[in-house]
Amino acid sequence: MSPRIYQQDPAVYWNTWAHKECNALIRHDPRNCWAHLRQAQLYIEEKKFAEAEESMQKVSRIDPNFQKHLQLEVQGDFAMKKDEKDIDTALKFYKQSATIKPEYFEVYIKMGKCFEKDKDFENATKNF
Repeated sequence: MSPRIYQQDPAVYWNTWAHKECNALIRHDPRNCWAHLRQAQLYIEEKKFAEAEESMQKVSRIDPNFQKHLQLEVQGDFAMKKDEKDIDTALKFYKQSATIKPEYFEVYIKMGKCFEKDKDFENATKNF
């Protein structure tokens, strides 16, 4: 008997899932954008960039407008990890994310970290 899959509100819990949960959710519903987006995040953290890119592309193919601010944030994360801290590209994605959903505070923290790495402490302070 296979385990029963219960998905709580993904907008609250999606960023706590490990690969195991994502894989189970994707097996249950291959179009689960929350699970694919989380997989992309996990792969970025693991520096598995081809897999991360594939997961991001799946989200775009399934629903290009799905949580667009989060897709842009993940693209910024990808730029920061893959391209040896491509600050300009990461900032571009983070700023686009903030434009779409200005109340999403996490992206401002990431922008602040970019400015800090670039030694632009005035802008870093504004975003932290």
